[in-house]
Amino acid sequence: MAEAVHLRGAETLFEDVQFVRTRDGRDLALVEVVGDRAREASPRPAFLLLHGFAQNRLAFTLGPLPRLLIDRGARVFLGELRGHGDSKLPPDDVWSMADHLDFDCPALIRGTCERAGVPRIHLVGHSMGGLLGSALLARQTRFESLTLAATPLVLGAARPLVRLASLVLGPFATFAPRPKRIPMDHFLRVLSNPLAAADARGVVRALQRVTRLANPELAAPAAMREILAHADPESPAVMEELAKNAVLLRPRLCEIDLVDAVRSAECPIAAIAGSRDIFAPRAAIAPLERPGQRGPREIVEVEGGTHVDAIMGHHLPATVEHLWPFWMQTAKA
Repeated sequence: MAEAVHLRGAETLFEDVQFVRTRDGRDLALVEVVGDRAREASPRPAFLLLHGFAQNRLAFTLGPLPRLLIDRGARVFLGELRGHGDSKLPPDDVWSMADHLDFDCPALIRGTCERAGVPRIHLVGHSMGGLLGSALLARQTRFESLTLAATPLVLGAARPLVRLASLVLGPFATFAPRPKRIPMDHFLRVLSNPLAAADARGVVRALQRVTRLANPELAAPAAMREILAHADPESPAVMEELAKNAVLLRPRLCEIDLVDAVRSAECPIAAIAGSRDIFAPRAAIAPLERPGQRGPREIVEVEGGTHVDAIMGHHLPATVEHLWPFWMQTAKA
């Protein structure tokens, strides 16, 4: 059933919520964002937007990206990994990064292709979603393009504070008795008001500068606050693997070498990096700039950008304008 989600200009956007089933029997939400104006019936480029760590589809629906893509004729789908958004699991169920990679992503990609009537999709992954997209390059070729938004291919690169924090968070995620969930939702809810506060001063301003999670000068503060306040609990196994990568500066996911996967991919790969992002600065996507890439590469660096505003900031109209020909080049080939 379609539900109105928010307004963009003169047209209402709706969510068409459906579910896809993974090979291990989990039901995942795959949501198409649609407008109230009729579109031509011929196949249109399909974009699958995949959220990051402890997030869900609100990271995209509260920002301008779906509207910007729809206005260019794209069909836009939002996938929610198990344990996130409407893809809830029973409280005693656990999951790992391998579950996302082996089961969730293939089901969401297959569902997007089937609903859009296309053989391949454009994947835009935020943070952890981009890491999963990078790993998928080594396993399948159903990408027209891949866009890494605030994605730390080399987590902890040029950011010793992230590596130091990971030394603590990694063991925390494995305490006995092992918790079923890490309460990232509570943590981010507490931080949502100060991190999204415009014209912050004193301690609040210092917190924004230290975390560099959100920059209210570069995105709508109210939307940013909602995204942070409605995060999801996260899996200890997922946190453990990400923390290990940061400590060791090891760009691997489920034993897939992300640097090699990116280098060997023939599809266009773009990246959006914020100059002030503590988790995914430009140094974290340096592998894209190394020689020997088999396909076209493009990097957009947002001056002053941080982690969350990479996918919902004021830069997006100009960024989409810049990247659209890059994304579409395979269709013209």
